[in-house]
Amino acid sequence: RNEIHTVMKTLATSLSYHDRHTFLCFAQFLVNKMSRHYFKEHFLSLALSLADDRVIGVQMKFCQIAADIKKNLLSEDIKIVDKLYGLIDGVSKKALSPALKQIADITSTKLKEIPLTDPSKAEDEEVRVSREREILRAEKRGIEETKKAAIETKLQQMKLESKHNGINLKTLKPGPLMIQGATVKKSLP
Repeated sequence: RNEIHTVMKTLATSLSYHDRHTFLCFAQFLVNKMSRHYFKEHFLSLALSLADDRVIGVQMKFCQIAADIKKNLLSEDIKIVDKLYGLIDGVSKKALSPALKQIADITSTKLKEIPLTDPSKAEDEEVRVSREREILRAEKRGIEETKKAAIETKLQQMKLESKHNGINLKTLKPGPLMIQGATVKKSLP
């Protein structure tokens, strides 16, 4: 996790606008995939800091993810919500591009329509996400166990076939094999 944090911080604070834009793309994905608390603790301040970026494309991306950020805030996060509104309004007022101003204005309107989540419902959501993660882990373990069982079955079949055909798999040396009828014979070099 520390490596992820380091990479994300490096992207968010990079001199390259492309890296900062990439950070916001990752943040947009992560805000819906990880717990509210974890996102707020490790990535929210970095994302909010990019609202005042000097590159219009980064500011536009910030406006695009602002709604996702607000969807994951709780009613107790009113200071963060106010800061988010202020940042979007700041982007709109300082916009050098008509397109950026329009996106910021639309985002501002959109943010006002998104209700804050009740903390009691948020806990239910956290539990649901945890359950879904555990189900995925269990499915992955099940698939791995099924693959192992299939390999074991195939190995057992090969052992039985080799005994039936009179081949000792332990003493058989590597080399090409020829199949003649129902018996297996080692070919001559």
